[in-house]
Amino acid sequence: MAMTYHFHDIKLTSAGDLDFNTDSRDFSVTDDIGSFDQMVKMRCLCNTGDIPLHSDICANLETIEGKPNTRTTGNEAEQLVYDALYSSSDFPSSEVTVKAVPTDKNQISVFVYADITDYRNTTRVYVNVPVFLDGRLVEYDS
Repeated sequence: MAMTYHFHDIKLTSAGDLDFNTDSRDFSVTDDIGSFDQMVKMRCLCNTGDIPLHSDICANLETIEGKPNTRTTGNEAEQLVYDALYSSSDFPSSEVTVKAVPTDKNQISVFVYADITDYRNTTRVYVNVPVFLDGRLVEYDS
């Protein structure tokens, strides 16, 4: 079943800065799908304490750094992302799927996907969250 998702937010750059539209001379705004993508990435990027008023929405993926690339580590990454997504009512738990896949010796890719229904269409949205077990930092594509 598709999730109805009608959120809009100020768009962020891949570095996490506010995106400014030079044509309109105002902040850029996400659409429904862009908002879902951005919200998933933000929750996966942050750690407890990064967002003072919402500390429970952070995935804390730093906690798996240094661990071996095993199914157990992948399951832990999935659970951290699930917990971050379901800590608020923004994501209905039955509508979002999280899968961790080993993609390199020191990397797991966490795929978050959902069928999003905007006002007219249903679209399957995939968000890829690379997690480097050797501590390298990630900058997400926008």
